[in-house]
Amino acid sequence: MIRKVLAASALLLLAGCAVQEPAPPPAPTPRAAPVTPSGPAGTVSYRCDNGAVVTVAWGQDMADVSYDGIQWVLPLARSASGARYADDSREIWEHQGVLRVTPDDGPETSCAPIR
Repeated sequence: MIRKVLAASALLLLAGCAVQEPAPPPAPTPRAAPVTPSGPAGTVSYRCDNGAVVTVAWGQDMADVSYDGIQWVLPLARSASGARYADDSREIWEHQGVLRVTPDDGPETSCAPIR
């Protein structure tokens, strides 16, 4: 009887000393497409309701704008939603894929991305 108890104890003791393999590292998290905090990523061209073509190189603090062949550099402006860049006389505001442009020589116009 003592032999059976000793044998069972030895088996339990050896089972407790088993080596476990470490867990594999977690899979890498896929990265989303790059988007700046303030607007779409990269450079986007738009065609406006008034026929103008606008190209915007979106940046975090500035937007380089070509509006009907005229170059603007606009600083980031406060907005509740969307990406808004403006100075004292011009403004661009992108929200949900629609760009609104207010040039210094005319009224606001809506623009859609050229695809």
